[in-house]
Amino acid sequence: MARAKNAAEPSGPVMTGQERADLDARLARVVSKPLRSELGGGRFFLFWAARDDSNSVQMMIWNPETEQELRDANFFHDAAHGLGVFAKPVPKGKPLPRTAEHAALIKGVLANRTDTTGYLVYADYLTEQGNTQGDYIRLCVEASKLPPSHPDADALARRTTDLSDAHAEEWFAPLGALGLRPETLGHFTPYAWMSLERGVIEEVTIDRPGVLPQNAARLFAAAPFLRTLNFEQGHLDPAAVAKVKQLAQIEALNLFHTELTADGLSTLLRSKHLTGLKSLELRSNAIGDEGALALTKWPGLTNLESLNVSSCDLSSTGTHTLTSCKSLTGLKKLRIGGNDNDGDTAHVVLASSILSSLTELELGACGCGHTATALFRTAAFARTLEVLDLDSATFQAGTFAAFAGTKLPALRVLKLNAVNLPVPAATQLANAAFRDSLEELYLDNCALGAGSGNFFYQSRFPKLRTLDISRNRVERYGLTVLASKPKNFPALTSLKLYDNRLGAEAVAALAASKVLANLTDLDLSGNKIGPAGAVALVNSKHLKKLTSLTVDEKTVGKTGKRALLDRFGESAVSFR
Repeated sequence: MARAKNAAEPSGPVMTGQERADLDARLARVVSKPLRSELGGGRFFLFWAARDDSNSVQMMIWNPETEQELRDANFFHDAAHGLGVFAKPVPKGKPLPRTAEHAALIKGVLANRTDTTGYLVYADYLTEQGNTQGDYIRLCVEASKLPPSHPDADALARRTTDLSDAHAEEWFAPLGALGLRPETLGHFTPYAWMSLERGVIEEVTIDRPGVLPQNAARLFAAAPFLRTLNFEQGHLDPAAVAKVKQLAQIEALNLFHTELTADGLSTLLRSKHLTGLKSLELRSNAIGDEGALALTKWPGLTNLESLNVSSCDLSSTGTHTLTSCKSLTGLKKLRIGGNDNDGDTAHVVLASSILSSLTELELGACGCGHTATALFRTAAFARTLEVLDLDSATFQAGTFAAFAGTKLPALRVLKLNAVNLPVPAATQLANAAFRDSLEELYLDNCALGAGSGNFFYQSRFPKLRTLDISRNRVERYGLTVLASKPKNFPALTSLKLYDNRLGAEAVAALAASKVLANLTDLDLSGNKIGPAGAVALVNSKHLKKLTSLTVDEKTVGKTGKRALLDRFGESAVSFR
């Protein structure tokens, strides 16, 4: 089946009634739009998130094989993204008019975005004009200056929420005239694009053709304080975007999975307007080593603070080209996992002397051999690293001990999801040299099993606030050990135990434990805790601070559901 390429083609596809019905049914369940991965020869597969019959979110994969399946999959992909014959053109219109005074105030704010004074002056002007966003901006600025524990924080949060609920549609109307609107699951979500610190629209997602560069003036008049531009798959034209002069005020560019090539990246980076960028997201684009080379030649690389080139088809040569570039000395965040085609990505990155300012590093799905893990000790960023993401990384036999023994004094967040951690590794992690500084630890699907009990028993994490130990078959024994060791986790506020074969007895042991004393978030979904488990949670004298609880609705029954809602309230309890 030939796919439509642009919005100039017919306004609707020729479809049978059944095809239309099937398409509408799929679209109605979509949570995240389908991503397309080409297999060659006209073949591809789609993956996306959708709700099932029980309203639970599931990851979906579709590998169409027959001509009819390919036709249906193309329709689904293009309709979800508004591509080809499903493209939604930008309605005609003119830029929102501004008075000279209004324009001058905007210009003043853009000249110094770190100074809240300009926003407050702008807020006063809007209020004088009868624009409710003036009050909203003022409240947001005031709230941003208060610590969460301040007695006025909750009252300010309620006032800002009330204002947004009542008037956000008005504030977003100029963007709506362009066909742009922040939505999640079909619901208007203004917070997705608004700054909670400054009360203005700072982010927009381009999900239709004809916005840039054709309607750049309208876009930036509708949202004059834009900092972040996101592009959906199929809607990025690098040459066209490079011509937009307003790019000079953009600080973050998100090009995730936009089918960007090395040539397209080179074209975009040659833009004379792309001068203020601090964050560049290139994840899941096949830019390869040529793209890495293009980045090193870009003058703006010196100002970059965050770079994501994960799953971009970089070889160790391309990784070395990039991480040895002196323009990256100021880089604070680097995501470069998913590029380990020759097994040397981690080695190359950890050996770089350039990345001395890094505070966050992602090396997902990389191989961690003896040389690489030894380099953690001498890495240029060993003393500054705060966040380390090693999801799906592979540690060779004996290497995890070397990693766990590494002193990383600033490390606050460690992600080891889908990393195989048998009993020895779990014990080594429990006694890690960096455990005293850790505040968040993610261990989803690490095959801990019975070893989880040993992990909980030996752990001493004085600052740990978040622990995700989902899908590890912790079962009754492991959870009982955790419950018996509250002093090992004195600061815990978030505990995720999804799908761990936990029953009522295990939950009862947890509910009676002081380990829950500071807990605000508890996820027990995917476990058959039954009505008895629900009652144990309701009767817990330790769950006084809980604001979020997730359980499976079917397993707790009507009695358990009612009891949970009565104890914790509808705003706190979520049922899967």
